[in-house]
Amino acid sequence: MADGYIAGNGTFSPEWYKEFYDYYSNLKVVFLESLASQIDQVNIPILTRIDNDFNLTTTLDPEVKQRWLPLGIKKGYKNATEPAHQFVSSMGRLKYLKPIYLALE
Repeated sequence: MADGYIAGNGTFSPEWYKEFYDYYSNLKVVFLESLASQIDQVNIPILTRIDNDFNLTTTLDPEVKQRWLPLGIKKGYKNATEPAHQFVSSMGRLKYLKPIYLALE
């Protein structure tokens, strides 16, 4: 699915994107890690499209936030900044916080 979003360059969603709604948390993590592994090909329009499709910036799933918010920060996706601040202010587990702090470097 990550490849489909990158191929669309933010202009369209892959035709099978609604399968994401049935993914359990670990599959969502695989999707986000696949995006992160291709970070040089990811841009703001792609992140915007993904966020519009899945509302990842506002998800309650900390496993997803741990990967989505640092990706957004690294790429300059401004919609991720305040939610990242709120997340690190409310979360106590270093496992979730460290990727966000590292993305700010």
